Amino acid sequence: MNLPTFRIVFRSMPIRTAVAAVAALPLLVACGGGGGDSTPAPSVTSASASAARYNQTIVLTLNGANLDQELNVTSAGCGTISRSGTAPYVSSASVAYYTCTVSAVGAQQFSVVRASDNVTVGTAAFAVPVPQVTMSISNGAGVSGSLVLTLAPQQAPVTVKNFLTYVNNGFYTNTV
Repeated sequence: MNLPTFRIVFRSMPIRTAVAAVAALPLLVACGGGGGDSTPAPSVTSASASAARYNQTIVLTLNGANLDQELNVTSAGCGTISRSGTAPYVSSASVAYYTCTVSAVGAQQFSVVRASDNVTVGTAAFAVPVPQVTMSISNGAGVSGSLVLTLAPQQAPVTVKNFLTYVNNGFYTNTV
């Protein structure tokens, strides 16, 4: 094994500076000479998405190594995607969680790209069904049943999102 050779010239150097330079030599040798980034790149061994519903939060779970480094996660079926750091989805170097609000229906996919070299390191497919709302009807005089409303977010995304927000918050519960 060839070790690096250092040559120190003590020409017009004060003695304290020369002693400090000699004292720093073992540090340079111990760290391998410095330079270059020795941090391993993130890698994904598995990726999965939770059940998806239109206008609801979906969770992407990544398993792998060095996932605390910069990753770019994208999906045409989501709005803003953000890395989660709050319970119960606390990200770490071996497990990373990303969340977003679903904004499209049909077959969708997450793509996970390493920021350092733009290499795709993982994908996760998910399907979003067309949203439906079931209303239970009863007039108290023996007439009862269910009415199923199928919504069309492709034609009216803002209206569907607004309506589902009211439904999910219980606005229409027990109303006439």
